Amino acid sequence: MKWVEKEWLLVLSLILLPMTAIKVGPIKLYEFTNLIIIGVVGWGLLLGKGELTTKSHLFDKYITGLQKFLLFCIIVSVPSFFREFYIPENVHGFLNKPIIITFLRIIQIGMAIVLSWYTFNQVNSKKNFARILKLYLYVGLIICALSIFCYIINGLWGTHFPFAYYTDSMLLRTRGTFVEGGPFGVYVISIIVVFNLCMEIKILNKKQIIYMYMPLTLALALSKSKAAILVLIGVYGLRLIIELCKKQDKALKTLLLIIAFIVPYIIFNYSCFKSGTEGYIESYFHAKDYSVEKAEDLNFAYGRVASSHIIPEMIKKHPILGIGLGNYPLVRNDPLYRLFLLPVKGWDLMGFGFGEVVTEVGIPLAIYLASIFIQPFLIYFREERIPSFLLSVGLFQIFAHGIGFVQITFVYPWVITVIFYLYLKLYQEQEGGRK
Repeated sequence: MKWVEKEWLLVLSLILLPMTAIKVGPIKLYEFTNLIIIGVVGWGLLLGKGELTTKSHLFDKYITGLQKFLLFCIIVSVPSFFREFYIPENVHGFLNKPIIITFLRIIQIGMAIVLSWYTFNQVNSKKNFARILKLYLYVGLIICALSIFCYIINGLWGTHFPFAYYTDSMLLRTRGTFVEGGPFGVYVISIIVVFNLCMEIKILNKKQIIYMYMPLTLALALSKSKAAILVLIGVYGLRLIIELCKKQDKALKTLLLIIAFIVPYIIFNYSCFKSGTEGYIESYFHAKDYSVEKAEDLNFAYGRVASSHIIPEMIKKHPILGIGLGNYPLVRNDPLYRLFLLPVKGWDLMGFGFGEVVTEVGIPLAIYLASIFIQPFLIYFREERIPSFLLSVGLFQIFAHGIGFVQITFVYPWVITVIFYLYLKLYQEQEGGRK
């Protein structure tokens, strides 16, 4: 579609995609290019030069479902405008105000949908598809390499280079261009998914595969991300089970891939993983005892430990419509939700990925979104000619949001799903699979 053929925009957007911690004011760097893409697409539609449909009915169904989800989000958010807010005393700024924050979240989800559509329409040949995969892979590898380098330098000399960091407990972790190691680890899994796809469609030679494996493995292990390893097991473990059930030869390759990335992680992080998990469990079950003692402890008073008690109360009180998009930090201090926990003074986030969707827009709409994200899994079983290696690409987003706790406003999981549909378009539909 010539009216949206601005390849440089897509390239720039994919380069900036993982840079979630780099902002200009309150706006993430990659959001600028996404806003430009929305402008280009919107201008084209106003001039009547195109439409938001493609020649792939599978992708059209996917994108139409997302458009409906966005519309429903707007509808269910309206009642939340009239609720009582408990704004933390240290939270200031126009963009953090009630109603404004909801509109911002709607815009962010809209940007993810438009970028998904734009990416799908830009890539119309296997050659361009290979370029997009390599771009995503190489950008990720550079970030991984920089993270490992900063990890080594910070570890040796106690410096604070930005791609690695010390936690409050003085644990050194890689974090790439993310705020912390957890989200970065899940991003590394997305690179591994693309890396594996490049191997399967044979656009990498053996030497490249060996060279790329090392930084991916080290960056993942040094991120010390528990969520990332769960996503890896989920994505490739489910694929392995299906391959074994179908008695496919590729099952051994999938098993070796899982082992190749999990074993180094365990070697580096067994004690850390064990103590971290035990710490979460202890904090959860003794939260009432610690509520006063650890009121200023960031690891207890904020994030997952606190929200694991607050979220169930919010869902109980608002199961159908939720509390409104983006409203969690503005209502979590409500005594109705926080129970025995003390109010916090700063900006708090849930840190539960898809759990945030359930809390903010309600159970029915969360189920609807999950049904959209699960479509690649269903397509795999309907279409006999789809190779099993594509299943891990299609499964990534639901696992990233579901057990990787990645916010749905992070765009890179959406792009991985688009890669699934692009493969169908270029390798299945164009070769006589589906017209």
